Amino acid sequence: MYLSKFEFISESHRTAVALNNYQELHKDIQSMYVGNRAEENVLYRVVPTKTVVYLYVQSSAAPVTGSVHNLRLIFCKSLDAILHESNSTGRVFRFDTICSAAYRTNTGKKNSVRRHYKTAYERENWLHARLKAAGCEVLNCEELVTEPMAIKRNGVTINFPVTRFCGVIKVSDAHLFRKMIVSGIGPEKAYGCGMLMIA
Repeated sequence: MYLSKFEFISESHRTAVALNNYQELHKDIQSMYVGNRAEENVLYRVVPTKTVVYLYVQSSAAPVTGSVHNLRLIFCKSLDAILHESNSTGRVFRFDTICSAAYRTNTGKKNSVRRHYKTAYERENWLHARLKAAGCEVLNCEELVTEPMAIKRNGVTINFPVTRFCGVIKVSDAHLFRKMIVSGIGPEKAYGCGMLMIA
């Protein structure tokens, strides 16, 4: 697994397009890989600061950046040492993630509908359940205010709520922990959700 850090080139028109529509950002990111998002285990996170906007991308293979002109690669490093199962059991990590805390409900029609949890209590329980299933004990967790995510489909802008969680976890099952880091948490991974940043 690799973690790559990019800086958005502010002078590029494509940067404005991508940051205003994560559907376009998803296309830019996937152009750096041969397979689709699931095949390449691509997860990403946009991190704005006062002066620049950074993009972190996690993937099975290192990105090929020649086709993307609005991103400047800062580093690309292997995560194998952190994720090696013999090294992670019992370890404590700080984590930071943006998730779409949602569930599926049956409406009686062909396809189920995704609903978002409305209260902080529900959202935190949702996260705790997923981290427990991923072999982690949550030592502490905080929910931070996050702006809704915007994507455009067929010319229509769709905003959906996302939640940022920060806290500390302890790994109890290294195999499940690695699977969770690789596959991410929850839905909307194509739009910058689900990547668990650890330190």
